Amino acid sequence: MLTPRDGNSEPLHDSAEWFRLLFERSADAMTLVDPATGMFVDCNEASAKAVGAKDRSEMIGISPAKVAPDYQPDGRTSREVAAEAISSAIQNGSHRFEWLLRRLDGRETHVDVVATALSSAGRTLILTTTRNIERSKQIEADLRISETRWRRVFEQLPMSMQVFAPDGTSRQINSAYEKLFHLSAEDLIDFNILQDEQLQKAGITDNIRSAFEGDISVVPPIPFELRLTSDELSRGLKWIGSTMFPVFDAEGKIIEVVCVHEDHTDRKLAEYEVRLLNQNLEQRIAKRTAALRESEEKFKALFEFSPLGMARVSWEGDLLQVNESFARTIGYTPEETTQLTYWDITPEKYRDQELLILDLVKREGRFGPFEKEYIHRDGHLVPIVINGMLIRGIDGQEELWGIVEDITPRRQAEQTIRESEKKFRTLFEESSHGVMLHAADHCFSEVNPAAAEIFGMSPAEFVGKHPASLAPEYQSTGELSSIVAEREIRKCLEAGTARFEWTHIHTLGHEIQVEVVLSRIQSGAKHLMQAVVTDISERKRAETELKRALERERELNQLKSNFVSMVSHEFRTPLGIIQSSAEILHDYLGQLEAAERDEQLQSIIKNSKRMAGLMEDVLLLGRLDSGRMEFLPRPLDLSGLCRRLVDEVRSSTENFCPIEFSTARLPLEALVDERLLRHILLNLLNNAVKYSKDQQPVKFRAQANDHSVIFQIRDHGIGIPDVDLPSLFEAFRRGSNVGQTPGTGLGLVIVKQSVELHQGQIEVETRQSSGTTFTVTIPLFPELA
Repeated sequence: MLTPRDGNSEPLHDSAEWFRLLFERSADAMTLVDPATGMFVDCNEASAKAVGAKDRSEMIGISPAKVAPDYQPDGRTSREVAAEAISSAIQNGSHRFEWLLRRLDGRETHVDVVATALSSAGRTLILTTTRNIERSKQIEADLRISETRWRRVFEQLPMSMQVFAPDGTSRQINSAYEKLFHLSAEDLIDFNILQDEQLQKAGITDNIRSAFEGDISVVPPIPFELRLTSDELSRGLKWIGSTMFPVFDAEGKIIEVVCVHEDHTDRKLAEYEVRLLNQNLEQRIAKRTAALRESEEKFKALFEFSPLGMARVSWEGDLLQVNESFARTIGYTPEETTQLTYWDITPEKYRDQELLILDLVKREGRFGPFEKEYIHRDGHLVPIVINGMLIRGIDGQEELWGIVEDITPRRQAEQTIRESEKKFRTLFEESSHGVMLHAADHCFSEVNPAAAEIFGMSPAEFVGKHPASLAPEYQSTGELSSIVAEREIRKCLEAGTARFEWTHIHTLGHEIQVEVVLSRIQSGAKHLMQAVVTDISERKRAETELKRALERERELNQLKSNFVSMVSHEFRTPLGIIQSSAEILHDYLGQLEAAERDEQLQSIIKNSKRMAGLMEDVLLLGRLDSGRMEFLPRPLDLSGLCRRLVDEVRSSTENFCPIEFSTARLPLEALVDERLLRHILLNLLNNAVKYSKDQQPVKFRAQANDHSVIFQIRDHGIGIPDVDLPSLFEAFRRGSNVGQTPGTGLGLVIVKQSVELHQGQIEVETRQSSGTTFTVTIPLFPELA
């Protein structure tokens, strides 16, 4: 506590006591800081509450940096900012600054701090008074949003408006301006209103300059040629009047001048016609009323014809005079308003604010702009923006001049925007199409339920994830998902849209094919994106099935072609031989020896059997393909069957190659279909002999285990090229190295399908020019359907 040092102890004691009462009971957070230690030495209850302390003692002995984050918003450390504030307060007596406070519970808030140096009894302490400005910070952010909305309203206003830089160059125009003057912003790049020849010739340069010097200026209607330079063709003539008012920053510096135009052409044309009719009368009156008209014109241009509401108000609050715009705003005529006071049209909730503004006007001579509301005649509240100044009349009486703008259209536009946002939200949530929003970092910021359902996730699970993180490593095109995603995003940002197909991993693990339409969305300086996704998995599956069907059809067409080629080739040779032998017998029967006749007959019989065998193979393949070939297993002596087949092959091939047959552990009987097994073994044995050199042995081994019978046929013939192995068991396909060796390409197809009917397997090992080994495994006791 401060103590007296002179004879006036009682007043000082009272003063110190008042200070203590103020300190302890103030609603503002107050502390005392010892600059020597940088620690709090005292604080009031409001300060302890502000930092979340249990009581005042919890703050004593800690430094300001302890109730702040390590760094302040400007990037400096909290210790550095605190030390600078203490130093400035000691040096200048007081120091005001903003501070980011961190409560003891960890929450952060912005505060405004006034640090004051107090000296007593040779000791200096720093008194800090802290106020929460978090609301002000939020208001600043809201104001920025409001500015954006105002810009939109500016563009949509039907009233022509132009914004000038302080140097007179054109900064911005709205669409109504373009319609009125037939000029674009690009046309106005070199235009300067302070240097315009037409305006100088019209003698209104002073009116215009006054707006750039800080006054509200009304420019009376003048005939204006719709051109920018004297050598440019005029687009027409219009009478244009305007109201110009400066816009100030917080320091009272002009940052721009707004000009509101009013087209008086129609009125001027009407006036001109009236003047023609009353020219003589106007000339007589003009001489006597010139001075009055000049005064009235200036006042009307400034007051009556302004699109902004204007009012003169006495210091007591009486409405002395208002213009039409002001009266229209509150629903009265100008005459009726003179019976009202400012307090009659101001809601009670603004009274304290208005009293503070009156104090401000006394000190600074001006006020505003700020938003408030007026009470309309019918009782509803009208939102307005007001600013004004204090005027002292000739009689010394003080008046307030206010300029009012009805912002109801702006509020309605804001409401329209909110309703539009609500409609968009409803459409977004209820749409049957998947909609996904991407933030500036290209990650998902929001998805609708339809999109979440497609991918089997909840909408919240998408937030913050990049599209590539929810996709397989590679897309169906073979490209990395991350590369495809970045390419399509870049395309969308550059061109405004992108359409592509995308593979996504469902939460259950399977892949989903979707079609994506990306659209760029402008949000201030940021580029956001919207993706509309459609599940095309079923369509893709249908396309795949269609491709398979087309490929199957192509294969069938090829099979038909191969079949025709095979029939024409394989049947031509035996038919030729039969025809030749028949002709010999017909022409020379009596001249041939019995042996020669028998030879020709055997040739006919042999080639007839060959043709019959070819037809049998074709018919058998047809039955197998159509599923009409029945599997009819019967008990059979395998060893006996194999030996009979070996003898048949030796006989039919005239012992071209020796066949070495052996068995191991064959049962006396096995359950097999003899017809199918004959086809299997005869085809494999005949092929082994056919594609081997003369007298090269063919090994045929039959053995059994507990469950299966294994037949193995090995030759040392031409082998099968690797390129032919994939199509080895396809109809009418023959090895590329068979040369002129006859064959139909049906044998191995029949073998494979006959093995499969036995529920068995066939394997092949081959090496070109070194031979081939076929291994057939069939169950001893197949399962019967």
